[in-house]
Amino acid sequence: MKKILGLFLFFAFFSAYSYANDTIRLADALKSKILKIKAIGNGGYSGEALRLHFENTSSKDLLLQIEAGQIFRSEDEAAQNLMVTQTAFAEIAPKGKKEKNVMTMCIESSDHSPYAKSVFSVLGMASGDLLKLAKMIDEKKYQNSTAQSAVWAITNGASIKDIYGTDLKMAQSLANFVAAVRREPPPTIIARPHNIVSLRAKMGFLCPKDNTKANLILCDSVGTVLETVFKDRPMKGGLNIQVFGINRVEAAGKNYWLKLQDSEGNLIREMKLNEKTPETDPQVEDWQVSFEFGVEKALSKGYVGIFDEKGKLVRELVKNKNYGFGDHRLAFGFKHFEGNEAVFWIRLLDQNQKTVAEQKIDKTSVKIGNNNTLKVPENEAKMKLDLEFSYYFQETTDSVSLKVFDAAGAEVQNVFENTKFERGQFKKSFQMLLDRNVRYFVRLKRKDYLLKELEIK
Repeated sequence: MKKILGLFLFFAFFSAYSYANDTIRLADALKSKILKIKAIGNGGYSGEALRLHFENTSSKDLLLQIEAGQIFRSEDEAAQNLMVTQTAFAEIAPKGKKEKNVMTMCIESSDHSPYAKSVFSVLGMASGDLLKLAKMIDEKKYQNSTAQSAVWAITNGASIKDIYGTDLKMAQSLANFVAAVRREPPPTIIARPHNIVSLRAKMGFLCPKDNTKANLILCDSVGTVLETVFKDRPMKGGLNIQVFGINRVEAAGKNYWLKLQDSEGNLIREMKLNEKTPETDPQVEDWQVSFEFGVEKALSKGYVGIFDEKGKLVRELVKNKNYGFGDHRLAFGFKHFEGNEAVFWIRLLDQNQKTVAEQKIDKTSVKIGNNNTLKVPENEAKMKLDLEFSYYFQETTDSVSLKVFDAAGAEVQNVFENTKFERGQFKKSFQMLLDRNVRYFVRLKRKDYLLKELEIK
């Protein structure tokens, strides 16, 4: 505490207290605009999990009180809000700054533990039974996981059976408090070590359709369902990235499985977890895909989707569309998290779910911003350019030619002709001398039927 500076002082802008002699509550200091604050997480939710940065904007000494029960809201909606559980004081010089760690506990058991350097804001004081519990924890110095379970029992309806510990007096006192709030008989506590397992995961997954209803469950290593994190939550079609936090009162060192399923119980994604599992961002790939196919017989109610290597639908693109005779092209962006070795198939199906056309898509067959146009570098009248041409043959095809024509239709280069190809992906690299002022077209034909055309300009 600071020494008394003098007789009682009176400040015109705030008459309820003397800065030198009395403390001021955090909320009052902020309301009076004599204090600025930034709250930054140290990582985790209990212990000294929050660091407060104060700035005294007045010209007088400030003795600040941060009371047990003060709540700080996480700016990350998926992270836990924190409550101060030990009253703290900070002396701040006129126009001065000060930093201080404060003891906290989480009040949202279903959210993930805050990251280091995460941002919080002042939310207000707890009230009712939660405030009473915070003051009890502060007064009796119950800064431990048993007390955290008692907090969750008040805020999130956690089981009163989770309140136990090796200190029988402490555990029984906390259990009695919660029992009185719930108007239940107090449990008899058996002395045993108390531990909270805090699991945190960031999961990337592909949903085939918009509004896919998903369930997330936590299982143990033998498949027993321990917890339903959410049920029938609608997901958007395509790539989703979800952050999950799960907190359980269990022994340390266990392995768990987090399983995401659709409403019919089909597995969308699963992830192995334990307390030491590092949380990593899914490595998102952004592919620009061009699906080019020919239709020899008019098709009604065509369906286009992306499938994984096992034939599982991962993204619905087109539904109930009519395709007439001739060549067609569908360009789209495809985001996924599977990594560089990922392989998918884009397929056109008829109304009987029979494959009409398909094309393999992987890291080697897609390009960012590929729009089927190659550009000649500026300031060069003539140059030799390396070209690559690809196509997927749906069936064994003979009498195939690949030639280059100018805009007038004159042949300028014969890459090959009268060649036979088996079903599958075809790629051909070649060079040609280009005149900058001329437009060229690379054409792949089966006899007189154009399979694919690539413009060079």
